[in-house]
Amino acid sequence: MKYSIITPVYNRADCVARCLDSVIRNLQWGVELEHIVVDDGSHDETPKIVQNYADKHPHIKFIPFSQNRGTNAARNAAIAAATGEYCIILDSDDYFVDEAINFINSIASNQKYMHYCFAADDMVEYYQSCSLLMGKQKAELTFENFLFEEVTGDFVHCIKTETLQKYPFDEDLRIYEGVFFKRFYREAQKILYTNRIVTIRERNRTDSVTRNVLRNDRKQIAKGLLSKQLLVEWYGEELSQKPKGVSILRNAYKVMLDCNLLIGNYKDAMVCKQKLVSIGGKVPTHLRFVYTFNLGGLYFYAGCIYVYVRYYLLRSNIK
Repeated sequence: MKYSIITPVYNRADCVARCLDSVIRNLQWGVELEHIVVDDGSHDETPKIVQNYADKHPHIKFIPFSQNRGTNAARNAAIAAATGEYCIILDSDDYFVDEAINFINSIASNQKYMHYCFAADDMVEYYQSCSLLMGKQKAELTFENFLFEEVTGDFVHCIKTETLQKYPFDEDLRIYEGVFFKRFYREAQKILYTNRIVTIRERNRTDSVTRNVLRNDRKQIAKGLLSKQLLVEWYGEELSQKPKGVSILRNAYKVMLDCNLLIGNYKDAMVCKQKLVSIGGKVPTHLRFVYTFNLGGLYFYAGCIYVYVRYYLLRSNIK
C-alpha cells in the first residue's frame, strides 16, 4: 500500500528540515510513500531548503506557489497530486516518530476503514479524559460521535485519498478545519482510533493563529461566520434530530449572531436571532442590547480593546 504525506509549508525555514528528515527516517521500513510538500509563497529560505531535499530524495514532490494562497490551498494542491491510497496530513512544524509509518501501515494495511486516527503527543491528556477513548488501545468511532461532539480532540489523520479529493478544503478558511473533517467522518461512517503517538507537534509558535486575535479583524470574523454557516448547511438536519445536536445548533446561531453584529450586518443578525429563538435558544443579554440599539461598531471596537489589553498583559507576564 502507498501513502501520500501531505505537508503545506509557509516561512518554516527554521523547522521544515526536521519534518522532511523525519519522513526520510521512516523510509527504512520499506513502506511505499511519497512526501508532497507545497510551499505557500514563503519569503524566507523555505523553498530553497525543500528544493535541495527534493533534488536528493525522489520520494519528495515539491510544489512551489508564486504567492501566498493560504494553508488550505496548499493542502488541496498536495492532495490533488497525491497518488497514494491514503493521505497522511503532516504539518511542516511537526515531525514523525521513527516508527510512525511502520505502525500506521501495520494498522491500515490490515483493516478496511476509510479513515484512521492516531495520537499526537500534545493531545495525550485529552485522549485520557474522553470517555470514548480513555484506557483503550483501539476504539471504533462513528460519524455521530464527532457530529455530536462526543469526541472533539485533534488527531493525526490517515484518510482515503479519494475522500480528500472528493471534498477539498475551502481555501478561504484557515483554522476552522472541524467543519470539513466532519465531511470526511461522514464519508467514512466508521473511524478507527489507535492510541499510539506517531507525531510530535509544535504549537507554541509566535506566528500561530489563534481565535482570540480574530475578533479585531473583520475579514477573519467573516470567516468564522462562514464556518458556522457551513456547519448549519451541511449538518443542520442531522443535528436537529437529537437534543445534543439542537444545543450545538443553538451555539452556532449565537456565534453567527455575534459575528454578524461585529461586522455590522444587522439583516443577517435578525435572521440568526429568529432562528435561535425558533429552536428554543435565548439571545444573550449583551447581544440583544447591541442588536436593539445598532451598536455593532462600538461592540467591534470594544472587542479590539479587549484583545489589545489581553495581549499586553500576556506579553508582560512572559517578560
